[in-house]
Amino acid sequence: MYKESPNYIKGMPKEASSSYINSEVAQKYLLAMGSASNFAFCNRALIAEKAKEVFKNHFEDFEGDLIYDVCHNIAKEEIYGDKRCLVHRKGASRILEPGHPDLPDKYKSIGQPVLVGGSMGTCSFLLIGDTNAPDTLRSTCHGAGRVVSRKDSKAQFTYEGVMNELKSQNITVKCGSTNGLVEEAPSCYKDVINVVDISQKIGVTKKVCKLKPVIVIKG
Repeated sequence: MYKESPNYIKGMPKEASSSYINSEVAQKYLLAMGSASNFAFCNRALIAEKAKEVFKNHFEDFEGDLIYDVCHNIAKEEIYGDKRCLVHRKGASRILEPGHPDLPDKYKSIGQPVLVGGSMGTCSFLLIGDTNAPDTLRSTCHGAGRVVSRKDSKAQFTYEGVMNELKSQNITVKCGSTNGLVEEAPSCYKDVINVVDISQKIGVTKKVCKLKPVIVIKG
């Protein structure tokens, strides 16, 4: 899409590239994005089933049901007012208010659930959509948000330090990458409690429950 952008200027940042929605390159982009999204949905479904098998092997009475599965980096075609729009959510999750026609029956009266992660060492939250969701194009945070970049994290934290911090909280860690763990150090993220409190205060979401980390698995 970069060089086929109608406003392409040699040397311009790639982030500035764009194209008309009906152009061939834009349609190819959306098709590729949809394929990647479908792959991710299937991947998460398989991981969930494998996780349920493990839990069932250890807990005879274990029951696990999918609450919701939602993308947080994707463009979706949606209708606002009388206009059909392409809403691109980067680092954000879609959140539907109670009564929205796209909601399944079991969530119609309460709104769409969304999981908001804190960090490996802090709490996370389960939220539901509230009445003011349309004010943010039905978008909310998908996590606490970073305050330290991945690049800078390597200068501020060490693998041993992060491991010790998590172990001191009785959090079990399985990690396949030293750098991956350091990049996700708890101190790299904002206070998720403040983040979800703001979302609730403006009426976009409501808090349902607070989740405590017990096991962390990093690729």
